[in-house]
Amino acid sequence: MPGNNIAYKRPHLLRHADVLLQGQWESWINDRLRADGVPIASTNAMVVHHIKPFRLGSFLVQRFHFARSYAGMRRVDQSPARRLAYGLGSLALPALLTARVARTVLRKRRHLGRFVLVSPLVALFLTVGAVGEMIGYLFGPGASLEKVE
Repeated sequence: MPGNNIAYKRPHLLRHADVLLQGQWESWINDRLRADGVPIASTNAMVVHHIKPFRLGSFLVQRFHFARSYAGMRRVDQSPARRLAYGLGSLALPALLTARVARTVLRKRRHLGRFVLVSPLVALFLTVGAVGEMIGYLFGPGASLEKVE
């Protein structure tokens, strides 16, 4: 689940605050909570709006750094062979994720026109993210975490 859409009960979050202090993100906390037997559920009962204007260039830079820092965090526990496989495999993400979104749009039969209109931007967004992940898996996070807003 994307971290910008997660709400935690305070005691659960505080029990695993060390994860955040180590610079790791929500997916690591989620793994710890699951290991504790805490159920993690997805609901649409709450709506989150992100109200921060980005120009296309700054948005793409943010996406690159977000993806690189995430992959850089994940690579810590990976063998060199797995890092290489994930790094090269990242290049398949734009096609795979676009297909997933298209399948959802077609299945729900909503927003097809909008999806077609924004497809070039979605492809650009996903490609920049995939390159960021590839760099993160192959070379580490660099200073990307400090550049994520």
